[in-house]
Amino acid sequence: MNREQRQLVRALRPAPVHRPSLGRAIAGWLWRHAAELLVLGLLVWAWQAMSARLGPHETVAAVLLVGLVVVAVGPVRRTVLAAFWCSLTHHRLHAGLVEVRATTRDGRLPLFLSVMPAPFGERVRLWCRAGISAEDIEDESDRLRAALWCQDVRVLRDRRRSALVTVEVVRRDPLAGKRPIRSELLDQLDRSGT
Repeated sequence: MNREQRQLVRALRPAPVHRPSLGRAIAGWLWRHAAELLVLGLLVWAWQAMSARLGPHETVAAVLLVGLVVVAVGPVRRTVLAAFWCSLTHHRLHAGLVEVRATTRDGRLPLFLSVMPAPFGERVRLWCRAGISAEDIEDESDRLRAALWCQDVRVLRDRRRSALVTVEVVRRDPLAGKRPIRSELLDQLDRSGT
């Protein structure tokens, strides 16, 4: 079956009917947002602990100082931005997979194993359930690229386990410099040609 046929089958497939119970839906939501909830909980705990020890005005000053360090220190800023983009990629890829219907027949999505920063953007590891393949996700890479707000999406299937899929979200080219590289040959050509 070629790419166009697979896309047609997914487009004609009725909307997913998988409706988990309320408990499973809540557990799924908590699992998808575990990182954000953990960070929020740590921030609230740190705020309360600092307010109890230092006082409210000193706590505000300390938070402003930490915010200044995050903005001013390059490695810290890059780490915070990488964590932000990983979280955003997880949620945008989840929404994109739902919209392009890269699901099983009963509406189940692939399992997200990890979202890690990479020099080019983010690397997402998925475990495809029965009924989903790397080719299904790769066929929709143009739509996923738009959903992820990135330059390119590459889908790689594991050689040993075909259910294990890596989605590379390319946000930047690490080899591209900010300034074009000037060649000495162009300078010599300019001197000899004039």
